[in-house]
Amino acid sequence: MLSALTGAALVLASVAAPPYSGNLGTTTYQGFATFTDDYKPDFNVVACPKNDHLPKLPKQFVTGLNRPQFGKGDKSPNCGVTIEVTGPKGKFKVLIVDVAEGPKSGDLNMDRAGFAKIADVDAGRVKISWKVAAP
Repeated sequence: MLSALTGAALVLASVAAPPYSGNLGTTTYQGFATFTDDYKPDFNVVACPKNDHLPKLPKQFVTGLNRPQFGKGDKSPNCGVTIEVTGPKGKFKVLIVDVAEGPKSGDLNMDRAGFAKIADVDAGRVKISWKVAAP
């Protein structure tokens, strides 16, 4: 009996935890992506505060989430969520670290490096889909 319980515990331990999804869930969102050249990896500049899901800021591959999905104020449950964005050139993962004022639900404002992975930078604005990234 003890070995059956040990085996069950091993099976449960090997199941990966789901990715942190804030309040975005498992939906695939549609929208448009733009990019900015002036992103600075500094908690004094971005809207997201340092937290358990965002202990440090990467130097690139980050995005601002549209205001409707980010929420009011400067804190959002979506700070630190990694998302997979699909554009004309393919898929790429970026980290939500900021809010993008003005865009509609589904829209992102990515850093230039991340945008270049999913679209030609000369395009400036492209249609995308995105979802919370798998671990």
